[in-house]
Amino acid sequence: SRAPFRPEVFLGSGLAATKGFPLSIEGSAPSIFTVSTSQALFNPNLKNLEKMAGQMRFSAERSLEEKRDDIVAQTVLTYLDLDKSRRSLEYVRGRAATLVETEQIVEERVQAGLEPPLGGTRAKLNTARSRSQTVALENQIAMLEFTLRDLTGIPQSETILIEPAEVPAPSREETVEQLVGRALENNQGIKALEEEIRAKEFLVKSEEALRWPRINLVGQYGLFSNINNYSDYFRKFSRNNAVFGISILVPVYAHDRFSARMSKVQAEMAATRYRWSD
Repeated sequence: SRAPFRPEVFLGSGLAATKGFPLSIEGSAPSIFTVSTSQALFNPNLKNLEKMAGQMRFSAERSLEEKRDDIVAQTVLTYLDLDKSRRSLEYVRGRAATLVETEQIVEERVQAGLEPPLGGTRAKLNTARSRSQTVALENQIAMLEFTLRDLTGIPQSETILIEPAEVPAPSREETVEQLVGRALENNQGIKALEEEIRAKEFLVKSEEALRWPRINLVGQYGLFSNINNYSDYFRKFSRNNAVFGISILVPVYAHDRFSARMSKVQAEMAATRYRWSD
């Protein structure tokens, strides 16, 4: 975007009644209407701010991609957990049925005097534990189904059917370090932070550029009125007035303000670098 270096045009009015000398209104002489224009010709501060805005846009795009990747990863992990929990529930239910039968058999043996009472108590405890595991798994499955419906947009009233999940094994040619390195290389969050660091670097350069002169192309047109006593104080009066030229602003001394702004942006860049390295 070249917006900071494009011409800007402003239309306004300073219409007012005058008594005595025609004083200025907000820095301009009283007029029926005015047209002002300005365009930056040389402004390192604006140039670096423009680059910073571009980098921040790239950072925002990376962050959006990171959010999408996070949702996809969360959906996959929820699906795998749901598949695992359902298979575990089938196993626990089958084991619970077996424990109930075992409890009945042990109870009959206890009543027949073939088992001590402690054996019956142990069998009841195993059955109770199995029922507790069953209830816990059912609650976990209900929560996973709710989360999966929320992530995928499936209506809460619709049943979720699970296909056997198969996680491909990693290639034997790739080591764990290589897999981790590839994951970090493709991590959109890290890329977003890298773009943000570049943006902060341009912000630092922008603050440093405040020491440089700024050159603008300026122009102004004003339509004056006879009611403002111009003819009483000036030899020649013209209703149509215009000025066009170049404005040069050279900073002479602003050390305190410059130091404060530089400290602020450098602290922001250091914080961003810390988040990136962390």
